[in-house]
Amino acid sequence: MLDPAVLDTVVPDTVVPDPAVADRVLLNLALSGTASHVETVVRAVRRRQAAPTDTAARRSLSWRWADDGSLVLRGRFTPDEGTALIAAVEALVPPRGPVRHPVPAAPEGWRERAVEEEPGPAEDRVAARRANALLALVIGGAGAPDGGTNAPVVARGRAQVVVHLDVTTGTARINDGPELPPTTAERLACDARVQLLLDDRENNRLYLGRSRRLATPAQIAALVARDGARCQFPGCTHTRHLHAHHVRPWWRGGPTDIDNLILICGFHHRVIHDHHYRIRRLRGRWEILRPDGTPVAATGAPLTGNVERLIESAIQGGLAITRDSLTPTWGGERLDPEPIIDALLPYRTKVPT
Repeated sequence: MLDPAVLDTVVPDTVVPDPAVADRVLLNLALSGTASHVETVVRAVRRRQAAPTDTAARRSLSWRWADDGSLVLRGRFTPDEGTALIAAVEALVPPRGPVRHPVPAAPEGWRERAVEEEPGPAEDRVAARRANALLALVIGGAGAPDGGTNAPVVARGRAQVVVHLDVTTGTARINDGPELPPTTAERLACDARVQLLLDDRENNRLYLGRSRRLATPAQIAALVARDGARCQFPGCTHTRHLHAHHVRPWWRGGPTDIDNLILICGFHHRVIHDHHYRIRRLRGRWEILRPDGTPVAATGAPLTGNVERLIESAIQGGLAITRDSLTPTWGGERLDPEPIIDALLPYRTKVPT
């Protein structure tokens, strides 16, 4: 892949690499190899230059609230700690299904199903699944996409989030955090991990109204038996860390009774509140209704893209993409970055005194 003459010009005991040689090596690599090859060499150079003590000293975790109220995390970890974190997150990310060829056209009702099937609408579906997996780690799930066989069926526990409701303005906000949309506040009212506090007209903080917002352990056991210990949204297979959702909202007078409770996973709990889905009981089963009143049917064929539309959009955009547009001259051999790194960062040798 690389011209041997380029590497032969490197003097092994040079203390400082020759910039001209380094430029020729990198140019040869970029022209002959792939973008992945260049990234591999760049990462290897940075690893060789980084001292372990410096790597540990740079570890950090910070966050900020974005303008839309979302939380933005930024973290830096040592290689071993970062690998452990990645492994834990990836273990909770559901595996991708096989891609069938030729790719069929999008099925009917795909827009609604895109909302209802995890991870829902997302700019990057893989990244969204990883965000869900990280949240599952925080909540307590481990070992499997549904939280593991030893995880509780219904999520209960002490309050992890405090939400303040202002009776004067009708707004809700997280303690020491941003204001929440009404649908988010409504969803959190069903959650056992959330403590709701009322800010009255004189700014006094009081516990919100009725004491029986949460289902009792006996009710939870009855719910699990009645709903089969799984999420009741059609097609969902989640069986751990479920929420006891009030069919008739608790803040609108809905009682915390078995007939008014349904087991829903965290993802579909958000779908129901954010997209205004409704629930009703029919002859021993639950029916989920979309905002337009149509019932949610059991899932059909997996959602998939349409390759023909991609080709058409590329042609209309004037993109001259051919079969060979991204084909390098690389012959397929395994990349050995060591001689390239030696050319860029020669090992220092002791100077005789």
